Amino acid sequence: RSASCIDPSRSASVTIFMPICRRNSTPSCTLIRRERSNRWGARVGKRIKKRLKRFHPAFEPTLTCQRSATDLDKGKIGLIAWAFYDWANSAFPTIILTFLFASYFTRQVARDEALGSALWGNTVAAAEIAVAVAGPVLGAIADQTGRNKRWLAAFTLICLTATTLLWFVLPAPQYLWFGLALVGIGIFGSDCANIFYNAMLPRIAAPEQVGRWSGWSWGMGYAGGLVCLVISLFV
Repeated sequence: RSASCIDPSRSASVTIFMPICRRNSTPSCTLIRRERSNRWGARVGKRIKKRLKRFHPAFEPTLTCQRSATDLDKGKIGLIAWAFYDWANSAFPTIILTFLFASYFTRQVARDEALGSALWGNTVAAAEIAVAVAGPVLGAIADQTGRNKRWLAAFTLICLTATTLLWFVLPAPQYLWFGLALVGIGIFGSDCANIFYNAMLPRIAAPEQVGRWSGWSWGMGYAGGLVCLVISLFV
């Protein structure tokens, strides 16, 4: 396949051969790459760029692609589903960490409220330190592998399991360490899941839509947390 580069100053055109990329059998898009994933492609791309710059010094590789209506519809569905994950996930920090279970633990499970608050704060801090240590590694995995859904599901399942087991934490001091361990595991699972959740947005949204959808999901998260809190308090 060929592409033409026109030099306005010389009023001449140069025809070169460029790769044509196709994405999921949809209408093709013409791609002029600076580098390719393999060494041979990288060398070819550099040579083409040097030759083009001889005729047009302002030349820079560009990508022009038109997405079909089907692709746009699928993208919207994916973004809506992505935003609703924040709606569902916000129940954990709202119910467990901020309002209901935190109060229940410090007043009913621990021997006294001061001790319960101290142990609760230390557990949250330890879990967040673990997330800070694992975060760079998990972030690199999210960027390099692209398998964010699997990791997101795995860490969400960890948080879900730990949260479910909190049902068995009875109002007695002997359940103190059991409850703290489950809370720490839940925090770790929830925060690690958010690493892969956040890494998904640039891959499913256009650059100009990232801020908009990020704001929508943030607002939906607050709404979901409040709805869950109202249900827990009054139902």
